[in-house]
Amino acid sequence: MSSGRGAASCREPTYRLLIVDDNVGVTDSLGVLLEMSGLTVTVASSGASAMASFAAAPAHVVLVDLGMPQMNGFELAKQLTTFSTPPLLLLAMTGWARPGDAEAVRAAGFDHYLTKPLDTEALESLIWQRLGVYPRSGRAFDCGSKIIFTRFHRS
Repeated sequence: MSSGRGAASCREPTYRLLIVDDNVGVTDSLGVLLEMSGLTVTVASSGASAMASFAAAPAHVVLVDLGMPQMNGFELAKQLTTFSTPPLLLLAMTGWARPGDAEAVRAAGFDHYLTKPLDTEALESLIWQRLGVYPRSGRAFDCGSKIIFTRFHRS
């Protein structure tokens, strides 16, 4: 008789990423690349739609463009950090880096500040390090009380 914790009940864990940028080309292309690394990606093109997405399914990681119309990235970060389950990792990105931005993003609650074009390998590494899972080219499965990694490793 099975205890319900065998291989048949194993499920792949879901690590959620929310990408917020008013440039749909950025969100779509970056979303495809990061989905290939094993993340479940949601995209939003405004601060308001990002808040709605996050409220419906809180993301582990949120990547936010600073220069969006209506609600900019700084305002969005302040709102996201007020949720009872804030993101584990809040990343700011911009194509218009200016002196003083790094200090301003930290004050707004961001964990890291990235400039476009993004180094996607460095971004993936940063995300997976914060999640504590290091993918090589496989999947992780939650089998009850322990995680089984297939071509993944923990450091």
